[in-house]
Amino acid sequence: MKKRLLGIDFGKKHTGLAVADYPGLTAKPLATLRYDSPRFWIELERIIADENINAFLVGYPESEVHGEIHDSVERFIRELKDHFPLFDIETLDESYTSIEADIMLHETGQFKKGKRTGQHSQAAKILLLRYLNKNSS
Repeated sequence: MKKRLLGIDFGKKHTGLAVADYPGLTAKPLATLRYDSPRFWIELERIIADENINAFLVGYPESEVHGEIHDSVERFIRELKDHFPLFDIETLDESYTSIEADIMLHETGQFKKGKRTGQHSQAAKILLLRYLNKNSS
């Protein structure tokens, strides 16, 4: 079975999602979900079913200091494993994806002051593109 990968830019408030196309040449932003919402897992399951997802790529902050965000991402990955035990879960350094997403949104005129939810799904897309580029060589 071909891997259908969902990129996840985890945040304790907003979590961005993007999907890689088949055969893994590019990616598109999907949605930003409220992780702190009681409907988070229901909405995530719907997206997974709609997009035929069977694997996850979660952004993980690479740094020499282990902090609260690392603990939060690790806890989220455990929750993903509990909800989707048959899915592969990979991580990739997410450094600067949010900054890159902000720049891209500004350049395309999509950035709206005070409304940054689009940033999260764009960051997930950038994460997926990094993964696809890394694994295409």
